[in-house]
Amino acid sequence: MAWFDSTACKDEHALNVLDLKLLIAAALLLGLLALTQFLVRRAMSSGDE
Repeated sequence: MAWFDSTACKDEHALNVLDLKLLIAAALLLGLLALTQFLVRRAMSSGDE
């Protein structure tokens, strides 16, 4: 039973690391989208002038 507990603990740790990587990836993606939107808006406003 102790072996099962240790594997469950390892799996949980792996899931936590995976969640962290997903959060970082999502944050980077959102930042990239915001940056492209900002650049596009700036390009459009400068083109109008």
